[in-house]
Amino acid sequence: MGKSIGILGASGHVGCGAMDVLLGKRKVLAGCRRPEQVCHTGIRTRKVDLRDPLQLEQFVEDCELVINCAGPAAEVLDKVGKACVKKGVSYIDVAGNQAMADALQEIYKAEGSAILSAGVYPGLCEIFLLWVLGRQGKKPSQVEEIFCGNAVLSTTALKDICEAIKDGEGEAFCYMKNGKRQTFDAPARDGMRIPGKNEEVYLLPMLYQEFAQICQKRALDKAIFYQGMEGADGVERLIRLKEQISQGAERDYLEEAQSVFGGEDGDAWFDIIVDLSFEETAVRYVLQSKKDWNYMSGAVAAVLALTLGERRERGLFRAWELADAQQVLLSLKECGLCSIKKYKRH
Repeated sequence: MGKSIGILGASGHVGCGAMDVLLGKRKVLAGCRRPEQVCHTGIRTRKVDLRDPLQLEQFVEDCELVINCAGPAAEVLDKVGKACVKKGVSYIDVAGNQAMADALQEIYKAEGSAILSAGVYPGLCEIFLLWVLGRQGKKPSQVEEIFCGNAVLSTTALKDICEAIKDGEGEAFCYMKNGKRQTFDAPARDGMRIPGKNEEVYLLPMLYQEFAQICQKRALDKAIFYQGMEGADGVERLIRLKEQISQGAERDYLEEAQSVFGGEDGDAWFDIIVDLSFEETAVRYVLQSKKDWNYMSGAVAAVLALTLGERRERGLFRAWELADAQQVLLSLKECGLCSIKKYKRH
């Protein structure tokens, strides 16, 4: 089975998703601050604090590849990347905000292999979009992608979201047209009913870096990404959240972030929907999962590690740049983690 794949943050929900995919396929070394809380028994564990460079290096040198599921990204920054480069080990991170990418850019110029944004959003959203686009015989006149779901997000996930808002990552009411960022004068769509569910979500156009990069690479004429939100007051709540973040009251803004981007207690689910418009036809592809996207972020990173196999590209990449979209989605389906359906639209 070869050398171990190391999972950092293995005691968390994201780390559990990665372990569930890897166990039985590869040897796993689970690293975290509280090994007794790892979700599986009978596997090798190691106490690791990312703030301790020596502990981190000792963990990394026993792995051929490390998947980091720990966070927040603003605290991880280049810590794992430095250790991996020093020990000649490949690195995948479920996160990848701009601050992390900036911190790692110089390190990976000369050597090493690192993949960021290997979770769900960003990560699976772009991989699914690439798969859909790759199945078309011609270029669509318009592409719309929607992400929505219900989950109680972890504190780490909420901190990552709030840090991204603080740093200005993700531009509301913006979209891509002929490779350039544009601003809506009015929302393109107000809301939609989720396929197969008695749920309605309100749609907020939200342009983020990875989506924009794909639009440019594929030379899409017009493309819009929507964040699905519960309640018609989603925009007002987002504005309130931005104000709370600027005021620095962490407890208040984390609660508000859960309200805006997460959901309520109950069944976890998420959908990624891609609507394509052509001159005479329109189609819809829907990826549905009954897992929450904390867990699935770890699962996506693990599947990416397995599908890449021995392939190692030198440098710093986003997941969509190296992923074999067909293989990633097939593996997720085989693991029972998602389903994909195609519909005709009228």
